[in-house]
Amino acid sequence: MSTLTEAHKQWANRPEEERFTTLTEMHSKMLADRAISKAKILSSRDLSAVPTDDNQGLLIAGPGGRGIGISH
Repeated sequence: MSTLTEAHKQWANRPEEERFTTLTEMHSKMLADRAISKAKILSSRDLSAVPTDDNQGLLIAGPGGRGIGISH
């Protein structure tokens, strides 16, 4: 399979919010995401893995107990 065909398949299978038709459009989205992002340093001892409500996955819970989904 050609590289272009594979690239198109990957693009077409992405969720709607992850499909960009231009680099400018993608750059704008990344800048918007960056503007609302936060970073915080926590000790791993303050974190715990908790099951999701449907027991189908895991969340990482911090000191406040609120679970956050795991992402890449």
